[in-house]
Amino acid sequence: MNLRKFQVSDSLFWGYQVILDINFMTNEKHLIEIVKEDMIQFFKSKNLLMLAEKIPHCQFHIPSLSKIKSSNDEIIYVCSHIHSCNCCKD
Repeated sequence: MNLRKFQVSDSLFWGYQVILDINFMTNEKHLIEIVKEDMIQFFKSKNLLMLAEKIPHCQFHIPSLSKIKSSNDEIIYVCSHIHSCNCCKD
């Protein structure tokens, strides 16, 4: 197992965290979709349907999968602020 903690960095969803095994990830898009699906299921389970409905419209990005796999970062950020973000530069 190669578990990593992912945290959403977004004006509405900041702080949401999920721990994922990155050995099963095929690319960045796949990883983002898993994070988003986890968020949707969590918000639905808490009856926060309005929040769950917003998630499919979020445009998240992350560092490259190779960078994630080679880093020792405690937290990998899933960001939505593309224009002011330095977290994903290689």
